Formats: sequence, C-alpha cells, structure tokens
Amino acid sequence: MYIDLQDHHLKRLIPVVEARLKVIKRKVIKDFGADWGDYDEQGLEIKINEKSDEYFRLKQVLKELKNA
Repeated sequence: MYIDLQDHHLKRLIPVVEARLKVIKRKVIKDFGADWGDYDEQGLEIKINEKSDEYFRLKQVLKELKNA
C-alpha cells in the first residue's frame, strides 16, 4: 500500500519509529540476549534482526523516512 505524505508528516514519524525500535531492541535483548554479552553493536543488530521481523522492517522504514 502506498500512502502519499507530506514532508512535515514524515518528519513527525521519524521519532515515533525510532522509539518503537528502542522498545523492540530492549525486549529482544531481554528475551534472547542472555548469551549475547560479547557482541558489539553491529553484532547485536544482526542478532536482533534475526529474532524480530518487525525490527528489521522498521529499520527499513526509518531508512526510507530519512531519505525522503
């Protein structure tokens, strides 16, 4: 589905998506991250992407919003 939004709408969505990403990241780390202590930030991103489809999709949406 395609929705045509104006720039000021897109700019308001960015912090909302970023906040949701933080919530998902904390939840995934809490649920699955007991043995992830030795991963750096990039390694954590890969593991979180593997465990949460929503996180992966929202990262793509955030990238598109920032490029718009």
